[in-house]
Order: sequence, then structure tokens, then C-alpha cells
Amino acid sequence: LRQAFANTESRFLVLSFTSDWLFTSRQSEEIVNTLVGLSRDVSYCNIRSPYGHDAFLLEPRTLGDLIGGFIENNRQWLQGKELSNRALPSPKTKLVDRAKRMRVDYELIESLIEPNSRVLDVGCGDGELLSRLIQDKGIDGEGMELDQDMIVHCVRRGLSVIQWDIDRGLEQYAADTFDYVILSQTMQTVRDPEKVLRELIRIGKKVIVSFPNFAHWSCRLQMLLGGRAPQTRQLPFRWYNSPNIHFLSLRDFDQFCRELGLRIEKRIPLGKSSIRPIRLFPNLLATQAVYVTTKYANG
Repeated sequence: LRQAFANTESRFLVLSFTSDWLFTSRQSEEIVNTLVGLSRDVSYCNIRSPYGHDAFLLEPRTLGDLIGGFIENNRQWLQGKELSNRALPSPKTKLVDRAKRMRVDYELIESLIEPNSRVLDVGCGDGELLSRLIQDKGIDGEGMELDQDMIVHCVRRGLSVIQWDIDRGLEQYAADTFDYVILSQTMQTVRDPEKVLRELIRIGKKVIVSFPNFAHWSCRLQMLLGGRAPQTRQLPFRWYNSPNIHFLSLRDFDQFCRELGLRIEKRIPLGKSSIRPIRLFPNLLATQAVYVTTKYANG
């Protein structure tokens, strides 16, 4: 496969179906892995379907949205046009996705990215941040995402996005592939944060991490006075439907970086609605934080 794709310069869209027993998703993933290893521009979606090998005949809407969006954006690109559908309405989203949009970190993260950089957005959602970075900073960007509806939306925006699980998809990238890797509001949801952050710092020269601060005073107060799992605007979930499986504070992440031997280049505690950093008692008063981490010079 590597030899077959070695001289290609095209953009690729690879699609498979979860139920296809003849052309399996594993075969498609082998193609995607090869293209990623060659640093080619590729998008991939494994479309949910119960219809076996006939899925390509019986899932016309999702298949059509992906292929149509990909072709239309390539047509515009060949005509020298910029991404025209940045203003696409966001798809109907679940509680987890609405929570991700209740935040102020996009503008701050954008200010941390140098123009014309190569960027990977891990857990990119509907691609809003990537679209902003491409248009405002001229980056070469791609995303990773699990949610099928979000992938469709990204492809319709003209973005390159791969349906990979963060816990196992990063190993396909070579070291220092990206200038920046963004992990925005996702650290608390991954199964193995240590493995993931080690991989991110391997493939990216700088890693930008943002997460909600579970040590915020409102969370502490709810636990102290109510004796129940906290629920806030930043953390709107109940204990039984929350995607969060790790509950970290700024101090926790500081220690985590020290244990992994990572250098914290920037540490920016934030409030609910302003990108102005929280200076006083940040572990108590910040609702979230943005970190820029790098390897030490001898790392």
C-alpha cells in the first residue's frame, strides 16, 4: 500500500460501513493508516449501518452528504475559492457537544497559534476551531473525531478529519508531524491520559490542552453543602450521563506535567466569559484552564 500511494498528491476520502462483511472497515483503516504515514490529506468515516454489504445502497443520506460535501469543496478549492461554508449551521447536538460550545477558549487558543502552522485538533467536534484557524491564520489543519454527525459536518466545511479513537489512533503519526496539537475540553474524557499526552507531545512540537477545573469554588461548595456530584454551566452533566471520567484541577495538571517531564510554556486560568486570565487563586476561581506544553530541550 505504501508503494502504491507513494507518488499521490490528491486529497482522499475513505468510507466504510460498520456492518460490511465483504469490504471490512479494517481494510479501509489500513488504507487510512498508510496515507497518514505518508502525510497525505485524508478524511475517513466508518458509517454506522446494520445492512451488511448492501449498506452502500441503503445509507444514501450519510453517504451522499460525505461524498457531496467532499466533491463540492474540492471543486471550490480548484477554482481558488476559500472555504465557503464556515457559516454552516451547527448540527443538532447532544448535551456533551453543547457543553463544549459554552466556553471562551477558542479565541484564546487561536491567539496562541502561529500563522501557517501545521495543526491537529484532537476531538475537533463540528470543526469550528479548525475553520477559524484556517481562515484567520492560514494553517494546514486536520482533525480527529469519533462522532459520525460531526465528521459529516467537518467534511461539508471542507475540512480533513479522520474518525479515530484518540486512545489508539495517534500512533500512526510520525514524530513532530505537527507544529501544534490541540486537545480542547477532552483530557477529562480519555481512558488513558498519560498515554495520550505522551503521544501528543511525540507527534506535536507544542500541545495546547484545555479542560474544566473541577476544583472551582462552586464545585467544592456543592460537594460540601449538598453532598452531591457538582453540576455547573461548565459541567452541565449528571453523574450518570457525564462523559467525564477524570476530575482534575489546575494543580493536578501541573503535577501531571512534572511527572511526565513536560515543560509548561504557558498556563492560562480562565473565567466563564472572558479570555482575561484569572490571577488571584486560580485553582479556586478559574472555571477552566488552557495550557501550552512542550518537551524539554533534552527530552
